[in-house]
Amino acid sequence: MENLLSTALLYWYWIIAGLLLIGIDILILPGSFFLWVGLSAIIVGGVTFFIPLSFGGQLLIFSPLALIITWAGKSYVKKSIHSDAPFLNRRSDQLIGTSLVLTRSIVGGHAQISMGDSVWNVRGPDLPAGHSVIIKAVEGNTLIVVSKD
Repeated sequence: MENLLSTALLYWYWIIAGLLLIGIDILILPGSFFLWVGLSAIIVGGVTFFIPLSFGGQLLIFSPLALIITWAGKSYVKKSIHSDAPFLNRRSDQLIGTSLVLTRSIVGGHAQISMGDSVWNVRGPDLPAGHSVIIKAVEGNTLIVVSKD
């Protein structure tokens, strides 16, 4: 029996593996990772059809190709997604720039405020109750505020 690294896999093994990986991505585990790896396997199958290579040579093409195509594909998908609701599921980011009137004084740089159905910790300069503030940032469950004046 010959050494596995010296025997070439037939090109159609790569193409079938690629189609199976793409099928897994579409039907079972969506997320586009298997799509890019499957596309890489199909490309290796195409190269092997035209240029007979040993299994080691096929792996030398497949491994970096899978990494490069996965990185490029993920970058492309990330750049191409535009949302009409960019803050969906990021409630705290929606609050930045909102004006509030303090119901409690900020003493020692800390206070709490009720907003909607939630109670938020507030951090900012010492200010009296009734003063208007603007939310500049959110750190965890703490609103960072500055005076509106």
